[in-house]
This record gives sequence, structure tokens and C-alpha cells, in this order.
Amino acid sequence: MVASVAVIQGAGGALGSHFARHLLKRTSLSVVATSRDPSAAKRTILEGAGDTVDESRLKVLEMDVREEDTIAKAAQEVKKEFGEKSLRMLINASGVLQADKSIAEVSAEQLLNSFQLNTFGHLLTFKHFYPLLPQKNDIRNSKADGSSDPAQGAVQPGMGILASLTAKIGSIGDNQKGGWMAYRASKAATNQAIVTLQRELSLRSTPSIAVALHPGTVVGTALSKPWTKEEDAGKKPGHFTAEVSSGKLLDVLKGLKQEDGGRFLNYDGKDLPW
Repeated sequence: MVASVAVIQGAGGALGSHFARHLLKRTSLSVVATSRDPSAAKRTILEGAGDTVDESRLKVLEMDVREEDTIAKAAQEVKKEFGEKSLRMLINASGVLQADKSIAEVSAEQLLNSFQLNTFGHLLTFKHFYPLLPQKNDIRNSKADGSSDPAQGAVQPGMGILASLTAKIGSIGDNQKGGWMAYRASKAATNQAIVTLQRELSLRSTPSIAVALHPGTVVGTALSKPWTKEEDAGKKPGHFTAEVSSGKLLDVLKGLKQEDGGRFLNYDGKDLPW
């Protein structure tokens, strides 16, 4: 059986919901969307999606990445409904921005919240969904080819993808202005987790890769509204709507091959400094 499930963690947000919507339109994959509020997430995903979307391929599960038991439960539900080796793609899209301007503004509460949503939740989601990735024998025994692959080019045949939205601002090499300590540190930590996960995938000869993704400056989202203007989308370099940004990142993913695991990629597919 060909792995045919795409999981979008944080599907109630602007980017997460658009990832789910794009995949429903572009592929034949079953899309599993997770959110703390499943009903609201489903409405957001299907709103404006048009008649071409097959709603029967969308499953929305309740999951709070701050509560590990809900992640484990969601992974078990996917395993039960779709099979033990059904995962083809996982995108972690949850995130929060605490805009501290200096070390004096950092608090334990804000640090914990930032790391829970930007780092720990991503890592724990990988932990519980990782066992659903096919191994080499599973791929070898399947009858996957380009024409029958439900990913329809969104992922290379015989390969799976584990991805996290991090941010260029999490780059240590690119840090010129300082500030936003909790956000920068939690994103940098997630980048490290991606590289470490890729090493494990390689050591276990798992035919899947892990990558970190920068979506650009996404306007009109709950996270970005205080610092961006919606009219800047498409006008200022690197400023996009959630629909455009998520589409660009999926275009990046579809071109990746086995040797691309462990990269930190911009929305245009270029490598970013760690």
C-alpha cells in the first residue's frame, strides 16, 4: 500500500489551513488537519476552497501540541484509519511570536509558551507520527509509480517529508538586529531538531527527509498583524499572503530529493544560513 496521508499540524492557522487546502486541490492524498478547535479549522480550510475540493479526503482531529497525550492520540487515530505506514508528508505549522525587544522584557512564562508552540510541539509531533513513515521494505513492496502515486508530484515517488515552519529570524548567522529573543531562540532550536532528526532518518535508512522552511513575511495573520500591512503582499520583497506563501513552500517540497534532507530552505528554494 502506498503511503497516502498528509498531516498538517496547526491547521487552524492561516498557513496551516492553506497548506491543507492546497493539498486537497493539488493531490489525491488524504489530508489530516490537527487543531485545538477542529470545527473552526475545518470551516477555515473549506471556506472559499470551491467545489473542486473533495471534502471526504479531509479529516480534522483535535490536538493541542502543548499536551503530549493529544498528539499520541491523534497519531493512533491516523494509524487506525489509514494504516501503520501511511504517512507521506507532515508539516508542522504552529507558531507564536512574543515580541520582546530586549533581555529585560523576557519572562519565564513567555519563554515557555514560545518553546512549547514553536519547538516542543513540533518535536513531539515528529515523535508520535514518525512510526507511521514507510521503511525501505514497505516502499519496495508497494506498487507506487508516478502515475498512480496519490501525491501527484507533491512529494517524489517512494519518499516522505517531515517539515517544520521555522523562520529566517531563527538563523544565528543572519542575526543582525537582535531582539525577539524567545522567537529567535525557539526557531533556532527547531532548526537544530530538524538537522538531528535528519541524521536519525539517515542512520535508520528511512526513505524520508526532514527540512526546515522559511515562509517569508506572511501578512494578514494573527501572528504578523501587529508588524505588517496586508497591502505589502506582492509589493515588498518576501511579503506574501498565506495562500501564496504556502503554495510557494509546497512548490519547494515537490522538488526535493533524498539528498536534500536536513536543509533550511527559503520560500524560493534557496538555502538559508544556520
